[in-house]
Amino acid sequence: ERAEKGAIEAKAISKADAEKQYPSRGGSYPVGQRDPHDASGIVVSPYPPHEKYECSKIAHGALVVDTKANKVFVRP
Repeated sequence: ERAEKGAIEAKAISKADAEKQYPSRGGSYPVGQRDPHDASGIVVSPYPPHEKYECSKIAHGALVVDTKANKVFVRP
């Protein structure tokens, strides 16, 4: 499902579920990137192909699933 400007609707995941389904190396997840030219809720995944996710309904610091890369990142 695509939202604003081709961004994918973000899917939040709890820390417990993330650790079970998408274990991280070193115990932490990378932070997504913000592009100042995008709307405030748009976050770019740190994983290739660097999809844009609509994260406006997700709390800052919460975990988000990159559904293309099948990995988890932190919403900045």
